Amino acid sequence: KQWYQRRVAITAGEGIYKISSWSDFINAHTVVGSGIIKGLESVSRGQGLILIAQMSAAGNMCSESYTEDSVRLAEENDDFVCGFICTEQVSKNPKFLNFVPGVNISSSGDNLGQQYVSPELAVSKGADIIIVGRGIYKASSWKEAAKMYRDACFSAYISSIKGS
Repeated sequence: KQWYQRRVAITAGEGIYKISSWSDFINAHTVVGSGIIKGLESVSRGQGLILIAQMSAAGNMCSESYTEDSVRLAEENDDFVCGFICTEQVSKNPKFLNFVPGVNISSSGDNLGQQYVSPELAVSKGADIIIVGRGIYKASSWKEAAKMYRDACFSAYISSIKGS
């Protein structure tokens, strides 16, 4: 095994958090190549791997070729890879889910380069699953914010299928 393949297997399987023992999904960048996938798969207990193909922060290093390489690696490992963290649909293969980050109803960005999109825009770009962070955890009531995002995202989805 390549050193990083062994290192990731140790971290995910034997590290202090033993991530592979409790997680349903694991996400990973593909910068180091297929070794990251093989290392995580070696300690998998059946969970899926989500590859980070794109990011929502301004100036991030996920170039078009990086995204294309991530899709290629997913296709080569489609028995373990279940989708992508992406700002838009990156594969037409229905086997892969698109997890779209940076969804926020009340903000379009922050002073650190985070670029937010609305639930409607995320759905129109192919989101199967919408990732909301600060819009929920910075709200005064997490529960109410989560309900608001759930309703807004479901409404965006229903609108998108009615318009199809």
